[in-house]
Amino acid sequence: MVNEFRWRSWLGISVLLFLLYGAVNVLAAILVPATLVAGGAGGPTGVVLDPDADAYLVGGMQVMAALRHDNPKLDTLLVSSMVGMCSQMMAFGIMAIAVTWFVIRRAIAWSMWAVTAAALIQVPYYADHIDVCGPGRSRGRRDNRARTLLRLAADRTGCRPNRVAPPTLVSGRMS
Repeated sequence: MVNEFRWRSWLGISVLLFLLYGAVNVLAAILVPATLVAGGAGGPTGVVLDPDADAYLVGGMQVMAALRHDNPKLDTLLVSSMVGMCSQMMAFGIMAIAVTWFVIRRAIAWSMWAVTAAALIQVPYYADHIDVCGPGRSRGRRDNRARTLLRLAADRTGCRPNRVAPPTLVSGRMS
């Protein structure tokens, strides 16, 4: 028997937080592509995480600002890849809202774990990503832990390629 749902409970708080989390994903999935399509990869929302990180990755703010004019194909590639990623954010946001509203509110345990896992799995990706976004941005142990978590997950799921030693030259032939 399912208990009556109350907003002033731990379950009510978690429902509110998950609904907000889903809404933020949906909102970002609308705003980010709109600004990138209008302003190119040098737009105010950024392609990677923020405009400073993007500028560092392409060689500076001037390069990023001139990208649409100087290299329109690269600009289109960056924008279209971000638009594709935002479509996944939209799908996730809608699914998170639907599962939260229709299932978590009824206090069905698997739904709480599913939405929590889906939300938390993003953390190591963003934490590991910060390491490549600029000098001095992430030199702490936290980033090493995130990278270790990603490697562990890749090893466990078989997604990580096997490391093969390069071929050696033995008496003029490849071995």
